Amino acid sequence: MADQDNNPSKHPPDRAETPFLDDEGAEQAAERFRMAVQYLNLHKAPPVPLNYALGYFYSADPDSRLRKQMDAAFGDRKPWQHEEASGLFLRFLAPRTDKASEKIEQELLTVVVDILHSVVDVADNASKRSSKLNRYVDHLAACQDASKVKKITSEVLREVREISSESQTLANSMQTSVKEVERLKDELAHARREASSDALTGLSNRRIFDTTLGKLIAHGKPFSLIMMDIDHFKHINDEHGHVVGDRVLRQLARVVSGKVRSHDCVARYGGEEFAILLPDTPHLPAMKAAESMRAAIEQLNMKRSDNGSHLGKVTASFGVSEHHPQDDAETLVARADEAFYRAKHNRRNRVELAK
Repeated sequence: MADQDNNPSKHPPDRAETPFLDDEGAEQAAERFRMAVQYLNLHKAPPVPLNYALGYFYSADPDSRLRKQMDAAFGDRKPWQHEEASGLFLRFLAPRTDKASEKIEQELLTVVVDILHSVVDVADNASKRSSKLNRYVDHLAACQDASKVKKITSEVLREVREISSESQTLANSMQTSVKEVERLKDELAHARREASSDALTGLSNRRIFDTTLGKLIAHGKPFSLIMMDIDHFKHINDEHGHVVGDRVLRQLARVVSGKVRSHDCVARYGGEEFAILLPDTPHLPAMKAAESMRAAIEQLNMKRSDNGSHLGKVTASFGVSEHHPQDDAETLVARADEAFYRAKHNRRNRVELAK
């Protein structure tokens, strides 16, 4: 096997598309639960899971697009429409359709709803007990009989003990539920990583690349695409075996990932081919980035760990294309492909710009 193989940088899931993954403390979450209940009561929204979720995330971010859309749909005390609410939920809170993620999200939502119900129930009981305690206070103020005063005092103490017990029960229940939420959030993050990552390299997979490319095109701002292909990779597999070839892929994935920004997208496009999307980047900085990747790969000194033999120089060829207004995904990729094929015909281990 080849040396110099560390785990490649893995792209975290897109948290903008996965609001359930947001980290927050129990106190902050409880406050949002309370505000969500108030919001739903204000709009007379039925207590179903998707409504609770909308209310929660409505309260979470005053400047979110979800909140603005909900204000437009339900502002000025407009009647709550289930179809409208369902559309908003699917658009903003559940944009992914992976089966594993859907199942975990539903479990997570169920736990959240259970917590909400607990908060609502305790709040309702507290309100009733507060009314009862106020009545006891009124009775004590008007009471002149010592025996009745003692009886009322005993009732007050009993109510206080029950309130304390209920508070402790709620605290224990909330602690258990928070642990369950954390477990489900970890499972959801793992499921999304599995759904969005290439199993061999840990880079984004082809589907994530296609999705990201579509978003960049729709966004309308300039960006660039780098297509990279490992030179003579078939020779590496034939001479050293596929296990070593896989290690070479992982090593190069690590090198390329170390040369990009956090918001760039590095994907395994297929076989020994990689694709790198650089948002807000014209072709000249993209060419410079590709050259940096090329030089770093060329400097690798890889050898097999089982017998110490060197693999020889490992190099890669690059094609760079900048997105133009007339481009769609197919034409942009085709121009980058043409550029790196030109790099291969020009003796490989070089960067070429698309015509």
